Amino acid sequence: MSPRRVPPLLNVTAVLSLLCATVAAGVAHQRFRAAASQRPQTAHVYKFALRPSCVVPFPNQSPLLDPFPFCDNAGRMAGMPAPTLAQRLRSDAKNNLCAPAQNPTLLTFDDMAALPDASAAELSRTREPLSAVGQAAGVLVGEGSVVRIVGFVRRAHVADCVPVNEPRGGNEANCHQVGFDMSDLRLELAPLPGRHDSDDCDRVIANIIPHLRPAAWRDLDLKTPQDPVRITGQLLYDDESTACRVDGRGRWEIHPVYSIDVCANRDLAHCDGSRETPWRPYDRWVVTPGARVFSSGRSERAACESAAIAVNAGE
Repeated sequence: MSPRRVPPLLNVTAVLSLLCATVAAGVAHQRFRAAASQRPQTAHVYKFALRPSCVVPFPNQSPLLDPFPFCDNAGRMAGMPAPTLAQRLRSDAKNNLCAPAQNPTLLTFDDMAALPDASAAELSRTREPLSAVGQAAGVLVGEGSVVRIVGFVRRAHVADCVPVNEPRGGNEANCHQVGFDMSDLRLELAPLPGRHDSDDCDRVIANIIPHLRPAAWRDLDLKTPQDPVRITGQLLYDDESTACRVDGRGRWEIHPVYSIDVCANRDLAHCDGSRETPWRPYDRWVVTPGARVFSSGRSERAACESAAIAVNAGE
């Protein structure tokens, strides 16, 4: 018996169907490739990160994960305008939590005031001119040195959160983000024994950055120590600052802060920054009965929170 033959019309129909499917697939592929070529490229992902082998200076107090990771060390964030080289270098210095902190140099307010000024032209491409610019107790210091200072906290408040004569709020090192947990906390320090009578040019600024900020430090503006403090951190020249323009004073600051200690002895003569006995870490001191605190930055915090709500609402 001879095999059954398929009618020629059926063969033609199958071939045409296969041909149409192939053409349709080819057209769809071409459309996909064309659409893909027109899509915007994936934005670079910026992320704050500690340098290799860096040990955070407050390992027992910092959160396990940075709550503000999407703004990188140089103040860059996806979707934001690219900062200049000078801005990136300055932001990277402000966010440095990795300077060697084993042997901090004790400075006085006079030591800070004696540090030299620098020009914008010098810092346009490098911050090298700021290293080893002065001496204290026979030790060369400059930007990147870890130092400490003893004084009163005149005020503690959130800094650069609310826009002032600028279209954007926030600090450049914090990617101009508006919100309490994305802003620096600023301590305005006054020399012992005075406090309220010191003017802006006599003060020293110490900034606590938002990255990996210890939870206990979050309320420093509401629970500001009345007793002397010892602040340890990186020495930094903030050429962006306009706090005081007398001989460059006010531009050298401690930024970022590495540790905050409070003098547990009410006798100021015993609050020697070179000794360890009278000092207690702020996170332990603030929970002890009788700790003397005051609220110095409540209004700035409220203004910052209101600004954040407005930004999130698209105002």
